[in-house]
Amino acid sequence: MLRIYSFLLLLLTPFALLRLFVKSRSNPAYRRNISERFAFNLPSFPNAKISPIWIHAVSVGEFLALRPLILRILQDSNEHIYLTCTTPTGRAQIAAFIAELPSDLAVRVIFSYLPYDLKILQKRTLQKITPRAILLMETEIWANLITSATAEKIPVILINARLSERSLRGYLRFQWFFTPLLNKIQIAAQSASDAERFRKLSIDAQITVIPNIKFAAQKTAVKMQFPANFLSTQNRLFLAASTHSGEDEIILRAYLDLIKKYPDLRLCIAPRHPERREEIVQICAKHGFVSILRSAENQQSDGKNTVFILDSIGELTSAYLAADVAFIGGSLIARGGHNPLEALQAGAAVCFGSFMFNFAQIADELKNLAFVRKLDENTVKNLSTSIENLLEYRKNHGNTEILRFSEEKSSGILQAHFTYLDRVLQFQKSP
Repeated sequence: MLRIYSFLLLLLTPFALLRLFVKSRSNPAYRRNISERFAFNLPSFPNAKISPIWIHAVSVGEFLALRPLILRILQDSNEHIYLTCTTPTGRAQIAAFIAELPSDLAVRVIFSYLPYDLKILQKRTLQKITPRAILLMETEIWANLITSATAEKIPVILINARLSERSLRGYLRFQWFFTPLLNKIQIAAQSASDAERFRKLSIDAQITVIPNIKFAAQKTAVKMQFPANFLSTQNRLFLAASTHSGEDEIILRAYLDLIKKYPDLRLCIAPRHPERREEIVQICAKHGFVSILRSAENQQSDGKNTVFILDSIGELTSAYLAADVAFIGGSLIARGGHNPLEALQAGAAVCFGSFMFNFAQIADELKNLAFVRKLDENTVKNLSTSIENLLEYRKNHGNTEILRFSEEKSSGILQAHFTYLDRVLQFQKSP
């Protein structure tokens, strides 16, 4: 069956390339470093005998969640690390992270795009990188990578592993394919519920439960300074984070309702994909708003008639620190939502739509908190009412309880992940 999987991937490869070139029309970064996706021009360490730990994070969200663990491994061991991702935004985040490291740590990290999961490409990558272990994130079950690595006795660990009920139903249709793969790897599930769902796929899988590492995000960002003529000390900020096409219209209509009661409220939209900036500018104009871009040099604003569009990479955490209330995108449409924890860790009250199946456990745990709202129906009215409730909460209570909750949740989680990996991989300790 692996041959059928590989054959289908081979047939789809030209379409994957076409998709990259289409996306590159709005974001030229998509057509850079394409050779890495075919396992050419991969980086290497000066010492050919080094066998790094290969850590794969799909994009920005996954990398930011892993960043504290990666830093901990570098600081508390003598390991070298090879980082891969699949998106330009993720690649930019990794490059920025390495640039910020002290030189003695930075020389122990290399990175590239993840090569396509064709057997010949994964074998070429393994020969080039010679990793001693591979860490995949959440649901990244790449068949040829796992099969090729385990054939070479290279341990593969699925960390912070999650499996929703919806995904499980799909996986069970192809259980004959996934069960042998799961039997080859170790799984660190982010909850007992996720562990149970993995066991339904593979009763013999090696599964450990470790709390979600996204609760242990590193607090390194500095509060974003918006233009004074847009956001002054007398204003409050409503941040719509990681939005997707189909959501901005609802958000803007809700904002139109909100500013009737809260003329001091300002809106910042941070699209999940910055190349959507022009689409959002047009939607804003349709509703009578002027847009200013984070990437623009001259940022003129007339206050409540202006929407700020955060079209830069790597600044969302800084924006969260400036927000009173944050809406989490990908949840008004059937995208599955994004991680709401980063907003809470910055002290913002949080709202999200009904489509949170990618973060179902987290959403269920959060939805009954006084500073969190989950929409039952994704309507303009429900969104504006929820944001209004959260604005009143922040006015009356500030962010003390939000920050206390986040601190309690994150305590010990990073240590638990490090201890687990140290037990399984036996990190080479620094002298």
